[in-house]
Amino acid sequence: MWFEETGRVIDTRAGKSFILEAGEGPAVVLLHGSGPGASAGVNWYRNIEALSQRFRVIAPDLIGFGKTGAPSTGEYGIDGWIAQVLDILDALELPTASLVGNSLGARIALNVAAKAPERVDSLVLMGGVSPSSDRTAETRTVHSYEPDREQMRMILRDLFAYDPEIVDEAMIDLRYEDTIRPGVADEYVKVTTAISRDRAPGVFTPELVRSVSAPTLVVHGMNDRVVPVTCAYELLDLIDGAEGHLFTRCGHWAQIEHAPRFNTLVTDFLRAADE
Repeated sequence: MWFEETGRVIDTRAGKSFILEAGEGPAVVLLHGSGPGASAGVNWYRNIEALSQRFRVIAPDLIGFGKTGAPSTGEYGIDGWIAQVLDILDALELPTASLVGNSLGARIALNVAAKAPERVDSLVLMGGVSPSSDRTAETRTVHSYEPDREQMRMILRDLFAYDPEIVDEAMIDLRYEDTIRPGVADEYVKVTTAISRDRAPGVFTPELVRSVSAPTLVVHGMNDRVVPVTCAYELLDLIDGAEGHLFTRCGHWAQIEHAPRFNTLVTDFLRAADE
């Protein structure tokens, strides 16, 4: 796929990060989710080119995923992912950026905006959890993944997508093959353990979400089985002035399942927020 040849590794204080880049203009950082085989490329392959027509797009592989790999400290957690985002901005000499986050990426974006509001121009939170939400059975299935092609097929087609036909065999193979690289399965256990720990009461709180002051767009699929749409309602209630958009016939992947409309929606929102 195109994204395998368009990225580069940059050095930051938090270690090395693999990033995809395209376009010029105001900076927009795309933060992917946490499913098995996730990476910037497989999460944003239908969005980077479109968004790069108006923005400078930076899409990193988060620590523990893709070509970025394990953390230099050996420890996973929200603080490490926050540091990675801020360190990438510093390494690229970007004083601010807009953050577009999918699932785990949405929670990271929220935390960056709460803890370093001076660095965040605006937020787009897609398929993000809310403070009061519990892990669904589908989330537990995703996080208990062990390398198996048929299990990958089930997760992508039956849990993430509303219409399973949107997931082709190439995508299944690509994500499955990533999970059978040496050491990846062990690291995935550490990642998912950290994600669960960071959702504990007192860690991801309503107060943290209420503190977000950046212009925010909340996007969610009405048929999301992994993160229920009620999470979008809670985020909209907690973030002052936030806007919302719900896609019908849409699961956990609005950016893939409704890519043209999603790209237009995000472009229009970020441009308006910048005016």
